[in-house]
Amino acid sequence: MQALAVTRFVNTLEHRYKKDHGRLLALAELHDPAIVQEMGLTETFAYKNSSFVAGTDVMQGFELSFTLGEDSYSFRVTDKTDPCGFSFFSDQRAVIFEGHAIGSPNALTK
Repeated sequence: MQALAVTRFVNTLEHRYKKDHGRLLALAELHDPAIVQEMGLTETFAYKNSSFVAGTDVMQGFELSFTLGEDSYSFRVTDKTDPCGFSFFSDQRAVIFEGHAIGSPNALTK
């Protein structure tokens, strides 16, 4: 799944960069060729097939929302074509979650 590849790319890039440089990357830096090359991720599907430009789809039909703090980040990759709002979510812990909007046909009810 392409959106999952983007989610893994962001987590991997953030973790490698923080380990080597002591800080997290801003949204605009996630697709910087020099940074991506230094972290060894230029051959990944996500790097070759995505855009991390604010206001554009990260991939066709998928929106990226990204928030950066001093020592934390969080983001979601949402399928804009899915009426249920399917998304992958993650943060600096690098645990990836998937979900749908509450009340959608795919949401769990308890």
